[in-house]
Amino acid sequence: MFDRRRWTATLLATSSLALVACAPNPPSGNWLFVDTGVVQNTCNNNDATPNDGNFTLLNNQNGTFTVDPEDGSDPFNCVLDGENFSCPDRVQDTIQGLNASIEVSVSIVGFFDSDTYAEGTQKASVTCTGDGCGAAQIFTGIDFPCIIEESFTASFKG
Repeated sequence: MFDRRRWTATLLATSSLALVACAPNPPSGNWLFVDTGVVQNTCNNNDATPNDGNFTLLNNQNGTFTVDPEDGSDPFNCVLDGENFSCPDRVQDTIQGLNASIEVSVSIVGFFDSDTYAEGTQKASVTCTGDGCGAAQIFTGIDFPCIIEESFTASFKG
């Protein structure tokens, strides 16, 4: 005899397990960042692009992960939402001089294709405050404020 309640409960349990199993779970360890091209650059400066390189990812097992860029800058946190992730806007660098303060804020959005491969975009917003911003603009060749957005891939190395 067909028991609809039992079949429905089994179907729901199986579907829930399948949904959980489908969400990528990036492993902690060493990853490789590869810049794959300019999406947008309003800064009038082609030298201001991220370098390919290694970074460390720590999966916090709570829907977040921490990235250590291994470039001397501070580690930062990101949020996982299924296959998608976002790393909120953070100050990456502040440069003082010429009576000006140049601030670079960075945010990241992307998705995990699998546990060990991700794609996304990194967006840097560059602003200048102070009386010396005109001189800083001439010295750096950057038009303030501006945005540089780059696409990237990331792959797990171990």
